Amino acid sequence: KQDTYGLAAPLSTKRGYASWYFSNFLWAAGGDFITETGRGTYKPSMTSKESTEAMRWFRALGCERKVVQPGAVTMDTPPTNETFEAGRAGMFVVGPYLMPRFDKSLGKERYEVVPMPKGPKDATVLAEGGSVYLMAGSENRAGQDAFAGYAISAEGQKLGMEGADGSTVQLPVNKTVDVTEVRPDPRWKTYADVYRSSGRYAPSIPNWTPVRQTTAETVNALMADCSLDLGEKLRELDTKLAGILQEQGIAG
Repeated sequence: KQDTYGLAAPLSTKRGYASWYFSNFLWAAGGDFITETGRGTYKPSMTSKESTEAMRWFRALGCERKVVQPGAVTMDTPPTNETFEAGRAGMFVVGPYLMPRFDKSLGKERYEVVPMPKGPKDATVLAEGGSVYLMAGSENRAGQDAFAGYAISAEGQKLGMEGADGSTVQLPVNKTVDVTEVRPDPRWKTYADVYRSSGRYAPSIPNWTPVRQTTAETVNALMADCSLDLGEKLRELDTKLAGILQEQGIAG
């Protein structure tokens, strides 16, 4: 039946989802939200040739080719997960944390894990990670440090990966831990290989949240209204990004 869309995409502005998801395609095309101009200074980059072409291509998936699920611009991840599970979309770019859920809801035999195809530049994908938080003002700083050290040790990482339905560790940060030894499922190796070869984190700036939220609003608007002028909206976005960078003292 002709009832399946090509790509499940969470493109809501909530928590910057549209930007979070689009980053995979932006970076693989050689574009960027902001570009480093010096040590710790940045400039807006959404009007660059690469970024503009990436946005134009991604927008066409929804506006012209109609291969993104209807209602994507109002969806964060929960309804997007359900769209994929219901068979209304055939592909979903997502991290390994959903495998336990999909194994139950779909069954392992009904879906497969493959690396994202190479973009115009490379196969860069968004990488993220969990954190160990140390409480300010603790009277037992040594204990906190010891816990953090254990959490990233080989033993701690292996223990964190052993959950059956979910785990505190997805991919090990400790390079002495081989994911295939802890999880023989070959799908985890696919994720580990992609992370090592193609993973990219958002830039380490004082506060990434306003950059993500502001870019999400523009990506969302362009996907929601196909009549908007792409160049104009990206120029407006770069102006907003310039202001954010200036506020954080890292404009360059």
